Amino acid sequence: MQTQSRKNAFTLIELLVVIAIIAILAAILFPVFARARENARRASCLSNLKQFGLAMMQYTQDYDEKYPINSWVCGSNPCLGVYESGSTVTILWYYALTPYIKNYQIYNCPSATTTYQNVRSDGNVTYSSASNYGWNTYATGTTYPGDLFTPFDRASMASIDDPSGTLLVTEAGYYRACGYSPTTGQANIDNASQVQERHFDGSNVLFADGHAKWLKRSILIYNVGDTIPGIWTPKSGD
Repeated sequence: MQTQSRKNAFTLIELLVVIAIIAILAAILFPVFARARENARRASCLSNLKQFGLAMMQYTQDYDEKYPINSWVCGSNPCLGVYESGSTVTILWYYALTPYIKNYQIYNCPSATTTYQNVRSDGNVTYSSASNYGWNTYATGTTYPGDLFTPFDRASMASIDDPSGTLLVTEAGYYRACGYSPTTGQANIDNASQVQERHFDGSNVLFADGHAKWLKRSILIYNVGDTIPGIWTPKSGD
């Protein structure tokens, strides 16, 4: 008696069902994977700011408990060969932290689209590359751009009344960060870049006492004419 053999193969309907299941699972899992990756980038960015904080605390202990200068023109020998040669080169505040950091990669937020802090073949930083992080610059006034203040420019630690509640460094596209929300076409405010919310509609923030954490955009951004949020000013109780 002859027996009929059945071929072991999937039917077209079975294949379509499997493909549909895979597509559904992918639609569910891909956003989860993307969020997990962004969480990792946010953690790496927060680590960068914590290292900034450690370097800043070391700097202040070496310089009479004072924060660095906002920027200065390199016209003396101590600057030459350390950053860029030439008497007209402008040095920015985070360059003063280089001896304590010695890792230019932490100037780059992993979620930023632009990489800064290029290094020349001789190992020196190119001035033309700024940073993904800017330090506290708040704007006042009722008209654009108003007045700009850099409260940590050569300030003593004792002058900061609320170090645990005052923003020192946050995510930006320039060496100074401002929470003022400009109107359309006003991306920069006199060399101060608006805070960049790169992580889940928020930004990582380093405070004056050296601790860092993530904050929502609504806490950092304000409109022209508004009362300056207390996180930007060194006063206590504001």
